Amino acid sequence: MDRRRLIGTGSALAAAVSLGGMRSIAFAHGDGTPEATPGMAAAIAPIIWQVESLTAADGTVTEMGDKVYTLKFRADGSIGIRADCNVGTASYTLDGDMITITQGISTLVACEDMATSDAFWAVLTMASQWGIATDASDQLTITASDGSSLTANPTVTGVVWQWKEFQSMDDTVVVASDPAHFTLQFNDDGSVQAQVDCNTGRGDATIEGSSITLVIATTRKLCSEDSQDSQYLDWLSQATSFVIRGNTLNLALPMDSGIMVFEAVDIVDDATPAA
Repeated sequence: MDRRRLIGTGSALAAAVSLGGMRSIAFAHGDGTPEATPGMAAAIAPIIWQVESLTAADGTVTEMGDKVYTLKFRADGSIGIRADCNVGTASYTLDGDMITITQGISTLVACEDMATSDAFWAVLTMASQWGIATDASDQLTITASDGSSLTANPTVTGVVWQWKEFQSMDDTVVVASDPAHFTLQFNDDGSVQAQVDCNTGRGDATIEGSSITLVIATTRKLCSEDSQDSQYLDWLSQATSFVIRGNTLNLALPMDSGIMVFEAVDIVDDATPAA
């Protein structure tokens, strides 16, 4: 079992996607496992992006390995940053595929690998372009004016995921009656919290690559007669793979069963220093 801080990149065994109001579900495997359909991103989702590698201007690649470098782009134009043993903030603006990042405050602990930390901050302060891969990896790339760059993987952490709808493979769509009452929140320790209509739940999320298994136990209040709580829990228990596409999390059920679509709602994290 490999939870890896609940980091997941959508690979070929992924989910589905809704783009521009049009649902698109593709099948690339004989067993009926859904694969995500690529689409261009208009903004950077407010999830936590785990930096995977840095590429210097001369093409030298530094893999982050176990070092924790993360970015969280908020809709208000701020960025929460973790750079190895330090945390900090920045502000950003987007103009098409152009990006400008201005460093804010940061802690100043002397980390073990300051060279990597300095290279990371240099990419951010000289950032000029950004893009999100149009394959199922959905990796974020930020390129600096000197040609150096960083690549980051999307994660499920850092937001509350509100259930939007269930897309059946027979084209039936079940829309959430109240998305705020059907949520998932993934924690770095491998646990997951859920709102299931009038009940709350806790459990474990096991993630290996794009595969996911959710085990959730809930309180036992009796919700309304037309509650979707049983369906919601049943679909969650069947989820086998996932992909993050833009501002959505898509959980795929096995063999033509369907897709659960969630939308990210930003939450305040504790990864930034006090002003």
